[in-house]
Amino acid sequence: MESNAGRRLPGIKQLAKRFNSLRDRLAQEAPTRRLANVSIPMAVDIDRLFDTNANPAMWMEEGQIEHGPHAPPYLTNLEVQQGIGALLVQDRGEEESHRLRHELGALVQWISGNLQRVDWTLSNCTGKG
Repeated sequence: MESNAGRRLPGIKQLAKRFNSLRDRLAQEAPTRRLANVSIPMAVDIDRLFDTNANPAMWMEEGQIEHGPHAPPYLTNLEVQQGIGALLVQDRGEEESHRLRHELGALVQWISGNLQRVDWTLSNCTGKG
């Protein structure tokens, strides 16, 4: 059975391609439309779409708000950025652990059901073939 994320991956990649296309169009049209001061975002690396290290600009507010010297630490502090990455890895681990516990519970129920059927069959077996 295909996971929910796996089913949505083609749609997500299509959105990323559309973003890159619109970004390229903005880059071409910005000088002609008096948009010279507009900050054009970086293109999204579609092959590494879910790798936060591959697309750092995608996770930032860069170009949206001018922060000046009081920029939030997640934009300027490397240790905070690494901490965020570590929290994401920890969250993925916890999600995987939860999924595996759920699968283990389902496996135990399946085995228990089969053992009950074997016990029932053995208790009703007359030994005549």
